[in-house]
Amino acid sequence: MPEGHVLHRAAIAHTALLAGHAVTVTSPQGKFVDAPLLDGGVCDGVTAYGKHVFYNFGDRHVHVHLGLRGFFVEHAVPLPEPAGWVRMRLAVPAGAVDLLAPMKCEVFDDGQVASTVAKLGPDPLVSEDEDEAVRRLRAYRGPVGVALLDQAMWAGLGNAFRSELLYLARVLPGTPCAHLSDEQARGLWRSAQEQLMIGARLGFIATVDGVTDAKWVYKQETCRGCATPIETATIAARLVHWCPAEQS
Repeated sequence: MPEGHVLHRAAIAHTALLAGHAVTVTSPQGKFVDAPLLDGGVCDGVTAYGKHVFYNFGDRHVHVHLGLRGFFVEHAVPLPEPAGWVRMRLAVPAGAVDLLAPMKCEVFDDGQVASTVAKLGPDPLVSEDEDEAVRRLRAYRGPVGVALLDQAMWAGLGNAFRSELLYLARVLPGTPCAHLSDEQARGLWRSAQEQLMIGARLGFIATVDGVTDAKWVYKQETCRGCATPIETATIAARLVHWCPAEQS
């Protein structure tokens, strides 16, 4: 599933393309039956929170959650004919955005947007309330390896960032959140902010050098830091990776 940096990067790019323009909204696949409600409306901008994206048209908003298989394709003019599996196309004179295979594509009002965001924890790319983020993490009843995937704890993190952030903090995924020190919790939050920002800028996770898509432990056979064989376990239904030598 795409993690928060992907959605924030998309929101920035799609705002640059769509904002201030009357948008032709269609559903070539036919499954987004509310497309006519937005067709011809002026887009105010595109926002992201956690793994949710909102295309804003006054008091109407297209809520998108990509889920496991969804993705966006951006087109410059001349536009190709939309394929039949495109759930939604947003087109303006300069180009278009196609949405394919999302888990959610639906029209929300202001209250539904607010309700969706209210159910989520702080987003490292949006929230500046470090104290609240730390309070939530240290109060979480369970291991940190579960907490980091819980969108109601912090919003936007996924499996790759979970493994990488825990390595950077030198914390084992099975560590109870109640056992985290204030310094560890703050370090995890600040690292999440920094690393998601890098990912949003680059379009991929770059935890090792901020330039390439190299990872320290995620899907590695050996730790990139010390060459120790990586250990794995299924936590919160996803495989987490860690270095037994450097994480404790």
